[in-house]
Amino acid sequence: MSKRDSDSEEQRAGERLLDPIDALIAAGLLAVCAYLYYVTTQFDEVSFLLGENVLPEHFPRMTLWIIAGLTLIIPFEHRLWPQRWRRIKEDRSSEIPRITWATMGFLIAVVIAEPYTGTVLTILIVCFTMPILWGERRWWLIVPYALCFTAIVTILFNQVLAVYFEPGIFNISF
Repeated sequence: MSKRDSDSEEQRAGERLLDPIDALIAAGLLAVCAYLYYVTTQFDEVSFLLGENVLPEHFPRMTLWIIAGLTLIIPFEHRLWPQRWRRIKEDRSSEIPRITWATMGFLIAVVIAEPYTGTVLTILIVCFTMPILWGERRWWLIVPYALCFTAIVTILFNQVLAVYFEPGIFNISF
């Protein structure tokens, strides 16, 4: 295919209202959001770990609405930001980097281990491990970040929002 043919193909694609690949991705994400929203309707009762004013479905539903709203932008992105669209198309043809697979594997392992390690220890493990996994080697940045972030999140949820974390087998809670 000559450069002229590829330019005209990009121009025709840029003139479409919806990008077909992006529309499929958006439809898949919206289906996942709809299913997860349905799951939140099946919550039986407020857990004893939660405060009186926080219902267990509020946070996930709010998050799902935000994700769904942002997902609706995806099929129109080529019209909103045409200069970025060409780069997005080029990136789709390249293979997924190994660090992406490593990050997904690590996060799946963390989610599986969380009932055993507990919420606070899980946050601490993620805060220490993710920067190292991504190549950060300055311990003088990693250690304060992991400790401060874990402390801030724990204080915010436990003290301010009165949402108590699962302690896990090590019984770490505040």
